[in-house]
Amino acid sequence: MEYYLLDVKRTVKINGVDVAFDYINTYYYSNEAIKEAMVLSMNEEVLHVSVHKWFINENGEHDHCNDNDSILYRYEKKR
Repeated sequence: MEYYLLDVKRTVKINGVDVAFDYINTYYYSNEAIKEAMVLSMNEEVLHVSVHKWFINENGEHDHCNDNDSILYRYEKKR
């Protein structure tokens, strides 16, 4: 079974101070993950967004796909 992880790194202002914040969301459909990644990449606070394809092996272990399309979307804010 394949699934897609949306990795987000951003800054959040807390009491006027920029704080580094990152999280990962899981999607079952690549188009949903890519759509959300594209929306997030337009946010000024977002530093990095990427969508990675993963799969569950027959033995139940989770692995990152290693084929040419394993990273479906990537955005990195230019400094």
